[in-house]
Amino acid sequence: MSFPGWTHTRASKARLSKAYARSTSAPNGTNPAARTARRGGTAFLGVHNARKETVVPDTFEPTNDSRDRIRLARELAGRCPAELGEEIAVTGSAARGLADRASDVEIICWLPEVPDVESRSRWLARTGATSIKAYDWEDFDGTSWITCNYQETWVEIGWNAPDRIDAIVDDLLAARRSGHDSLQIASMLCAAEPLRTAGRLAGWQERLARYPPGLQSLVIARNTEVWSDLHVPMVRWTLAARRSLFPLTLRLTWDMQNVWAILHAINERWEPDYKWTSSQALDLPLIPDKFSVRLNSVFMLDDTERSVGAAFELILDTLALVPPPHDVSAARVSIERAQRRSGP
Repeated sequence: MSFPGWTHTRASKARLSKAYARSTSAPNGTNPAARTARRGGTAFLGVHNARKETVVPDTFEPTNDSRDRIRLARELAGRCPAELGEEIAVTGSAARGLADRASDVEIICWLPEVPDVESRSRWLARTGATSIKAYDWEDFDGTSWITCNYQETWVEIGWNAPDRIDAIVDDLLAARRSGHDSLQIASMLCAAEPLRTAGRLAGWQERLARYPPGLQSLVIARNTEVWSDLHVPMVRWTLAARRSLFPLTLRLTWDMQNVWAILHAINERWEPDYKWTSSQALDLPLIPDKFSVRLNSVFMLDDTERSVGAAFELILDTLALVPPPHDVSAARVSIERAQRRSGP
């Protein structure tokens, strides 16, 4: 379910898989559209060194918990009548191969007209699902959700019309959208595993297999403009000195969301959500050194001023990776001045 700021992209690189395998096992990269990092059959992956690329085989497997959840999703999709889902896919951590024992299952059904809530709820009740809860709001992309518990696993099932997805994909490829929510739709689609298909999902994945020209500059500009105002980063110091943790954490979160967006634009990757940042960061060829450790350190607020300093350093290292002709000098100068606590 896509609460604000949630969607998915497959972490298809072997390095990511290898890192996650320390505690579970690893995702694969079998989804053709998810292999946006491939150039001529070579897998490019982030190795926690800015501007470093490593070539490794793409042969790692999804976690056992992912397999279990995909099997459950296939069973549920098999019991779904055609009038409730013409195209069905599993998304989320299970589709990426990253699910663990605490993960739920996310399924999306597409058909021209979204069925009424009563029809969807009755079907789930017939499957033996319990704790069925229908939401009276729609996602950014128009998806309508129901959550339930099926075979002792929490499941989120969304319904949407494919024409709505077509419009979003059209806008993304024409660089008419550059916001986080829209980019996450592309990420989710590229990660999705079909459960029932007439080819619609594969069509979206094929269209999204290449990052569109012009989008990189829009995303970079959108997420760096705020830093060019010196007052914005200086407020972080003020809040740190006051130990106003709630507003400080909000602003540091916004900063790190901007960093996340910029890094994916630099690498021409569809931006995923923030749920698995440590794992998904390993999918990026160009990334600041020790990114995940440094990102987490920003939110260890025992020393608020140290947290602000860590955020500024990570922002500057991210801006240093922005390629020409993108001009981020105003943002860089502003952050550098704030880092030194100097005025304009």
